[in-house]
Amino acid sequence: MLSRQYLHDKFAFTADDNAYVMLLIGLSSIFVQVFLLNFLLGNGKTRYSKPHEEEEDAMEPEGEAATGCMSEHSVLLLGLGFNICHLLVYALATQRWMIFANMFLAGMTFLAFPAASGILSSALSSHDQGIGLGTLAAVKGLSNVLGPLLFGVVYGDLSGPPYFFPEAMFYIGAAIVSVSIVITVTFLPTAIKNQMLTLQTTAAVAAASYAAVPEQRESGGKLLKVSSSDALRTTTIPGRLGVDAAPLLPGGQG
Repeated sequence: MLSRQYLHDKFAFTADDNAYVMLLIGLSSIFVQVFLLNFLLGNGKTRYSKPHEEEEDAMEPEGEAATGCMSEHSVLLLGLGFNICHLLVYALATQRWMIFANMFLAGMTFLAFPAASGILSSALSSHDQGIGLGTLAAVKGLSNVLGPLLFGVVYGDLSGPPYFFPEAMFYIGAAIVSVSIVITVTFLPTAIKNQMLTLQTTAAVAAASYAAVPEQRESGGKLLKVSSSDALRTTTIPGRLGVDAAPLLPGGQG
């Protein structure tokens, strides 16, 4: 890994030092993915439906409510922010203990990928989830291959004379993550809302088919009357995404 080469060149890290670094990364990542993510996101879903026949426009949550304290959009931003801090500490560190402490920041970067996966799975239809999550995993794998190759060239060219600037790869990495944060803040919420609108349009078409041909449905031994209103309103909204989905719901303001 380039980071190990960097630590060897700048701080004279040995194999034992690298082992401690990897141990700290492993422990911090386990804490983040097993405990912290569960605290921040909880079960992450809120179901909305029409609570009263006389209140056509009222939308209230029912069923299993979200138990987390943050949306997936916010957790994604948090993970990207820790990623920038982690890279900058690498570049600015002057003492060995700073590198060991930085491994706890490295563990916090593991917040980003699960949050991104959750956003995709919530915003996409069940038919498209496999494609979306597979694409995300493919992009992650591709970056794991191309990243060391590209930054290896940067490190090789800038770490020696006449530049002597081995920290450059960390500053470049922080700049790239900063662009990711800008995209997440500016474009991602709009893309999610557009996708929700597409799903709502699909639900409306399905509801229209129910209205055209009223049927009796049997569920749990009971006959249920399926109306177009219920078919359209009873829908799972990814409230954990951190965007306002209410204007896209039938009866919402939009």
